[in-house]
Amino acid sequence: MCHDAAQATTQKTEICIKLATKSPKQLVRVALPQHVPTLLDYAVSAETPVKVGDFLSCPLMRRKCHGVVVELLEASPYKAIKTAEILPDVPPLALPTVEFFRWAARYSMSMPGAPVRAALPGGKVPAAPAALRRLVRGEETPKRLTPQRQRVMDIVAQKAWSVADLCSTAQVTPSVVQGLVKAGALVWQECAEHVVLPQVGQGPRLTAEQAAAVQKITSSFHNFQQDKSAKAQPVLLDGITGSGKTEVYFSSLDALWQQQPDGQVLLLVPEIALTPQLIQRVSDRFGVTPHVWHARQTPAAKQKTWWAVHRGEARVIVGARSALFLPFHNLRLVVVDEEHDPSYKQDEGGFHYHGRDLAVVLAKLWGAGVILGSATPSLESWHNTQQGKYVHVAMRERIGQAVLPDIYTLDLKGPDKTATDHFLAPTMLAALEKTLEKREQALLFLNRRGFAPLLICRKCGHRHDCPNCSASLVVHGDRLTCHHCGYSDGRPEVCGECGAEDALHPFGPGTRKVVQEVRAALPFARVAVADSDALTTPKQFQELMVGMAKGQIDILVGTQLVAKGHHFPKLTMVGVIDADMGLAMGDLRAAERTFQLLTQVAGRAGRAEHPGSVWLQTFQPEHPLFGALVQHDRDAYYKLELTARQQWGDPPFGRLVSLMLRGLDEQQTRDAALRLAQAFPVDEGVSLLGPAPPLVAKLRNQYRFRLLVKGTSGLQTFVQNWVKTVPLPKGVELFIDVDPQRLA
Repeated sequence: MCHDAAQATTQKTEICIKLATKSPKQLVRVALPQHVPTLLDYAVSAETPVKVGDFLSCPLMRRKCHGVVVELLEASPYKAIKTAEILPDVPPLALPTVEFFRWAARYSMSMPGAPVRAALPGGKVPAAPAALRRLVRGEETPKRLTPQRQRVMDIVAQKAWSVADLCSTAQVTPSVVQGLVKAGALVWQECAEHVVLPQVGQGPRLTAEQAAAVQKITSSFHNFQQDKSAKAQPVLLDGITGSGKTEVYFSSLDALWQQQPDGQVLLLVPEIALTPQLIQRVSDRFGVTPHVWHARQTPAAKQKTWWAVHRGEARVIVGARSALFLPFHNLRLVVVDEEHDPSYKQDEGGFHYHGRDLAVVLAKLWGAGVILGSATPSLESWHNTQQGKYVHVAMRERIGQAVLPDIYTLDLKGPDKTATDHFLAPTMLAALEKTLEKREQALLFLNRRGFAPLLICRKCGHRHDCPNCSASLVVHGDRLTCHHCGYSDGRPEVCGECGAEDALHPFGPGTRKVVQEVRAALPFARVAVADSDALTTPKQFQELMVGMAKGQIDILVGTQLVAKGHHFPKLTMVGVIDADMGLAMGDLRAAERTFQLLTQVAGRAGRAEHPGSVWLQTFQPEHPLFGALVQHDRDAYYKLELTARQQWGDPPFGRLVSLMLRGLDEQQTRDAALRLAQAFPVDEGVSLLGPAPPLVAKLRNQYRFRLLVKGTSGLQTFVQNWVKTVPLPKGVELFIDVDPQRLA
């Protein structure tokens, strides 16, 4: 029995060896969409060789995760290697996309799987939508039909229809169609999903300036696409508001598709609110509805777009910054509209990146073109054109008869001082009245939603602040709300500090207080408000835009939601309630952003045949920024700003890395920041600022202290080696932001 048992064991061992020989295991390194500080090694049993870019199902702790193979290994330093499986029927990611994911994680000093997490909705590869779709077609017409059924049968006599399209065309409910299927009059039919290609060569006639811009852009792209050794240069399309940049984008797309019909194009917009109008313009221009990608899409819509991009069926994609991480099949062009916009910076969560900068790298890795478009380019992009790193394409004329608006400053310290608790200067009100008399439209801009930013007791001076943040609660009707953490409470009637009644007063303007003042001064005007409180869905925003375009609104009071990208032919006046607001932020880019925002909102005026005017209410009209705005001399202001940046070694002449420590205990967090600062290595060319609390020192019950590293190059390695030397106490977290955009 012992001999038989030994023989059986030997036979089992031989079988295992043979099986192992038939199914060798390949060692791979995988990026998982999890908060894991390193790439993980796995073994894969597969009949076909594993490739970089393959999607795997990987065991992690007690669950299964989807990951991406980023490296093939000959050996691994780890002993206990778990086995992963290739996801069936999921094509691998293209190599440029894999390389882009790895670069983005390294550059941003994020977890190596952070880009993969951004690429996979819910952290997993979405289930593949059916390659076939079910349609109905006519089979046998019954002798007696209701009018609804007769309409259906008349329509399906020509071709097969999807149920949704058939119901919409015949104006019937799905139950009518189901009844005809049950009766045998309609039968199901399956067919492949049809890929609609863009219609090219049918664009409108361009102006001479637009045509010259398109020629320069396409020539630049053609040169590096033909010569693989040539270095691709991003193009900065620097066009004033109303110059027709969008049509230049489209004509560049048209030229691309005529040469490469299977090329994919990504159109990035800074805000979700701008996607509906761009989608419509793409549809009108090319006869194809673009695929869309942003945070507010349904899981089903994301699933469809993800696979259409991966299979190469999607030729044009419109999206927010997260669309950069889609699984492109053949990316040939990236357009970053309003490239200066701070919304392209992702500074929440653990993965901090700038969409504009990543778009440049993504295009480079694909060998694709990239167009950065703006009327007010970022100083970084503008400086790159001065250095010859970017191709500069300038557009200085508005379309048709439109001209740039006249811009005026209203000195709130002098003759245009407003009445107590009023926020519209007399000259501003007079301009509004004149605009309405001419039956034209006006936009009043204030980048602060709500009724008032402060609720203060007039007796003791007590200010109602958020209990979770070091910020004031904003008055919203009968409620007080924190715009940082979302805390909300009822508006009190007595002071919580001194108990005084009828002493609480809302100070400062919000969009709703401006609306109230406008309606009191101009009771017959049709006034609407455009802020994130009033417009909570894309449909509401679209309806408001249609109302403006049709002339159903006289005065629109809005925030930055309406500051850019919109064309209202009848809008001739823009009034800025608080032009100084952005300058008070105490941020490196405060003046630059204020100039860009005011230029953009001013650009909404006079975009058609009627001339426009812009009125800026300010307490400091002598500021160089306002002088440049009035003179339409952006370049002079940019040169002035760059001179100051160069003097202090600030971007674009130097680089920054922000280290933010957060913790529930203020003293513990401060001490950790001080220990980190004391361990800062002495290195020529690298300096440290801080630690210091930011403007909002307490956020969501966490105390915050920032350290800022300044240098020229190699900061990621420097910072990484530095922070390793100082272990943080439990309860204190460190968040690193490379190239931070907000320092207030």
